[in-house]
Amino acid sequence: MSEQSKGFVTEQPGQRGKGYYPKGDHYLFVVGIDEYQQLPKLYNAVKDAEDIIEVLTGRYQFSKNHLVTLFNEEATQSEIIRQLRTLAETIGEDDTLLVYFSGHGEFDKVIDTGYWIPVDGRRGEIGTFLSFDMVTKFVKVIHSHHTFIIADSCYSGAIFTDRKAGDALDHLESLPSRWVLTAGRNEVVSDGQQGANSPFADAVLFRLRKNEEPRLPVSNFCNFIIQDVRNNAQQLPRGASMHGVGDRGGEFMFRLKDYVKQPFEEKLPEKVTQKESGPKRSDERERPPAPPPKPKVPDTFESVPALKAMLKQLVSAHDFEEVFELFNRSVSSSASIYNDLILQQGQYNGLKRSQAQQVISPENLNISKNRIMNALLYYIDELEEEDVKSEVIGQAQPAAGPSVLSELDQLERQGLEKQAKILQKKLNYLRAELGKLSDPNQKYSVEVQIEEAQQQLEEIKVKLGA
Repeated sequence: MSEQSKGFVTEQPGQRGKGYYPKGDHYLFVVGIDEYQQLPKLYNAVKDAEDIIEVLTGRYQFSKNHLVTLFNEEATQSEIIRQLRTLAETIGEDDTLLVYFSGHGEFDKVIDTGYWIPVDGRRGEIGTFLSFDMVTKFVKVIHSHHTFIIADSCYSGAIFTDRKAGDALDHLESLPSRWVLTAGRNEVVSDGQQGANSPFADAVLFRLRKNEEPRLPVSNFCNFIIQDVRNNAQQLPRGASMHGVGDRGGEFMFRLKDYVKQPFEEKLPEKVTQKESGPKRSDERERPPAPPPKPKVPDTFESVPALKAMLKQLVSAHDFEEVFELFNRSVSSSASIYNDLILQQGQYNGLKRSQAQQVISPENLNISKNRIMNALLYYIDELEEEDVKSEVIGQAQPAAGPSVLSELDQLERQGLEKQAKILQKKLNYLRAELGKLSDPNQKYSVEVQIEEAQQQLEEIKVKLGA
């Protein structure tokens, strides 16, 4: 009997190429809100949601048997929470969940928290919203094989949390995943023209309707949406795995209806043998073109533009190893593009494994490398001075002695103390809000935020030795 892993059927020894397929059910939870009770009306949120349902249930592995929808007056805070709780109780380890939210969003700079706004949300009253802290908590307790959230709302990019330095870079193993695709970063996004789709939903629908790949990886899907929206709207989507909620480096895949339960057998590149092609004289043998010379990478750079120019040289030379090494050496973990760079490096490492195992065709290999190359060029352009580690810019410094190390330790301590003050301010604010609330669901929402903030504060206090 063949072995089985969570969500996939593995192959028997000697059956290389038989492939795998998800064996669980596929759940779809869709929220669309146009008619808000106390906030400005939206024109396309419900239409976007209905169009998404049509294409996902019509072309892909989702069916209406496992579809939950909340439109307009149905999408109250309490009902959204109730449905998420039900999904947490229903979904098993082999199942897949896709959540689509289309509506208003908000970001509170005081406590550094983003929100989805339900239909009964009241302007300025965060206890009536659905915080990303709570959404993240539900993602943690929904023990699916894959969870993928698509959010078309303002400030939806705030759902991402910073990845701690030293995380593993294995993003392409066949393991559980938790991914999010948001319509923008921490910014306002467009609802589009009345009667049409939002720019974000338009890109999502275009990719899903035109796709002919039996299995469309979520990373490829996200990269397409980011580029499409970037070309056609004044907003920049973000797609990546979520940190700290059970992601194991896997990837959800959109499967066309005909391939929902089909194991795939990858076609290996055909090898031309000497018998098939016949011997060639030495002057007839084709020699591969010589690779372009690799630029010498200095230890430090005179400016950020000089660093960016070197990175572009390395990308042009297809020296991905050196590109990622220089990125890792230069970019601060607090930079907005840091998580995205980790994702791209994970994808590249997965390509190398696939190439070594001869389970990817040269054509698909080149397509994937070109996607990574385009993404890297974009991140180089986005690189700002504050994203770059100070030691990389300027003249090379002598080896750090005790005084330098002491100074660096002090800077780190100051950063942690600043974070602790912000979290304490957040806790004080939330506790004050909690005392004003009487609705159980609203109180629960704020209590979740308090719990998350308290946990983060305790972790910082341990680092500070407090």
